[in-house]
Amino acid sequence: MLTRAFKTLLPYLSYSSIVNCFGKLKAAMNTPQQSAQNKPQIEIRTGWVVSSGFALVIFLMLSSIIAGLYTFSLHNRQLTSTTVDANRKIHLAFSMRDAIRDRVDILRAMLVTHDSFKREELRAAYFSHAARYMSARNELEALLRQASEITLLNQLNDIAKKSGSSSQLALSTLNEFDAPTNIALQNIVSRSILRHLQLFSELEKMVSLQKEIMNDVIVQSDSDFQDTLVIAIIIGLTAITIAIFTAWIVIQRAVAKNRQLSFQASHDALTKLPNRAAFERALAWLLEESADDDSAHVVLFMDLDQFKIVNDTKGHQAGDLLLRVLSEHMQKQIRSSDMLARLGGDEFGVLLRYTTPHFGEAVANKIRKAVEEFEFTYDEQLFKIGVSIGMTPFTGRNFTLEKLLSTTDASCFIAKDAGRNRVHRSDLHEHEVSQRSGEMRWASRIAEAIDQEQFVLHGQVMHSLAEQPRTERTLVELLIRLPDTESGVLIPPGQFLPAAERYGQMTNIDQWVVKNAIAWLGTLGELQGKIMVGINIYGRSASDPEFSDFLYDAIISSKVDPEAICFEITESVAVNNLGAASSLIKKIGELGCSFALDDFGAGLSSFGYLRHLDVDFLKIDGSYIRNIETNSTDRSLVESINNIGQTLGKKTIAEFVESESSLQLLQTMGLNFAQGFIVHRPAPLDEVESLLRKGSVIPPTQPYV
Repeated sequence: MLTRAFKTLLPYLSYSSIVNCFGKLKAAMNTPQQSAQNKPQIEIRTGWVVSSGFALVIFLMLSSIIAGLYTFSLHNRQLTSTTVDANRKIHLAFSMRDAIRDRVDILRAMLVTHDSFKREELRAAYFSHAARYMSARNELEALLRQASEITLLNQLNDIAKKSGSSSQLALSTLNEFDAPTNIALQNIVSRSILRHLQLFSELEKMVSLQKEIMNDVIVQSDSDFQDTLVIAIIIGLTAITIAIFTAWIVIQRAVAKNRQLSFQASHDALTKLPNRAAFERALAWLLEESADDDSAHVVLFMDLDQFKIVNDTKGHQAGDLLLRVLSEHMQKQIRSSDMLARLGGDEFGVLLRYTTPHFGEAVANKIRKAVEEFEFTYDEQLFKIGVSIGMTPFTGRNFTLEKLLSTTDASCFIAKDAGRNRVHRSDLHEHEVSQRSGEMRWASRIAEAIDQEQFVLHGQVMHSLAEQPRTERTLVELLIRLPDTESGVLIPPGQFLPAAERYGQMTNIDQWVVKNAIAWLGTLGELQGKIMVGINIYGRSASDPEFSDFLYDAIISSKVDPEAICFEITESVAVNNLGAASSLIKKIGELGCSFALDDFGAGLSSFGYLRHLDVDFLKIDGSYIRNIETNSTDRSLVESINNIGQTLGKKTIAEFVESESSLQLLQTMGLNFAQGFIVHRPAPLDEVESLLRKGSVIPPTQPYV
């Protein structure tokens, strides 16, 4: 019927027919009434039909444009919103997974360490990761909408409850046992680790579910697009040439937009390589296919070494350019049938299809060598980087997708921990998992914290054990903390100082601490003459002549009382750099500053070097203090150190005093000062100042977490 109507209307839709019709209509309207009455009525009706038909065509054309634009825009917004939402959920699941992995590593580390102080540091780090896990879990829970997601989260919460009690038992047991090799302790910790691994497995399911949801949305969007396309074509045909042409433009634009969104959903915006989701879909498809024909393949995970340095020194623009150029360079090292993908940040993946392990290892080393020889010049500065590669040969019969990803990821970490810029090949029997502390990320984070003044100082007041003159100063050690940018939780120095030492940032941190400590002292007024603040100096700073000059200038220019400052240097640093340490102590000591040897006794060094170090205090290592009540050897060592220190004219300080009975025992031994939670817990400097002005330090009643 539509075809017959089109054939009937077609003769009237030509330009000459329309003009003739309007001409006749105009003549009819200008003719006298008599003539008008004698005109055939068909002429007027024909003009009306043509006008109505043309108006209908215009109406259909506009309707097609408006409906098409609205529908395609709606689909595109829905696809974009769903993609962003799913990616956020995946990111949160990965954050929870990383927190669990860190907690497992901490439990393992606590199990093998003999150092009680180290265990306490690990315990604090454990709860920090627990807070990170809970923060991510709460945000994830707020985003979940579908019943399958909520069900999976409930299962995750059930396991988390069981894991919580198991973890509490493991942590408390770890504090009770002195010997890490205790079989009962190992069993308890192993059960806790097993609960964590169950949580890890459930989170992998959550990630897989989000990927399935995102894939379903993409498929549904494609289906909706096809339906809209058919409707637009029908409307376009009805609107004849103009409507068809207009609809074609709309459709082409919509197709291009949909293709762009589909490409963005599966490709990295910077390098145009397939992204993690596309890479994992390709892996899953290959696993399914190889399960039937038992074909062999190889997957590589690659992590660039020293890439963060480019970002830190030249900015992200240089880093982005490096990634784009390096991606093209690595693409040339593989076959056209293979897949190179950017998994995120400076991480890449390679899928070598239908490849023997021997050939795959050769390709991995080819890529490693190509990256090692790659030179990147930016702003007249040359950069060279490396790459750590984890390699896993696989078939569909010996791997699931989750197992393949975790095995290759662990293999990449092993390659990095083994010295970087190397290839590590995993197999079915290799379960070694190594966890780096994220030193590359910490280097950038520390630089940002220094530039933006994000570090904070806390103070811990020490208790005098002996009868002191009225003029004796109150000792306060200054401790550095770093607030987490998301949760605001204070990060202990044990998490970021190792990275700072590796990348040569400790001197910058020491300078920041000295500058801010002196500034705080300058605000205390008359209280400055009643206290002495302890400022830690780390290895490189203690042996750096430029840092020594910085200290000298900072103290002289500040006009603070030098006697209010005591610099603390660890025993191992002082012994290993005896000449530099002696020079620093002499130069700064002449200004009136005091010095303390921190962690004294930990290195079991001879007392002979003390005559070369004009220090005022000996801080006895806390590992001896904690067991002083139950371990006669530790008690004897503490007594010996105190007696020799007193003989040499040094005042002694006991670190990590945590019980009233230990405090009394140390006082009986004749030590000068005690430092620990039983005396005072580290607190912000304004709280410390308030306590000092009151003339007393009140021990906290809340348990330490």
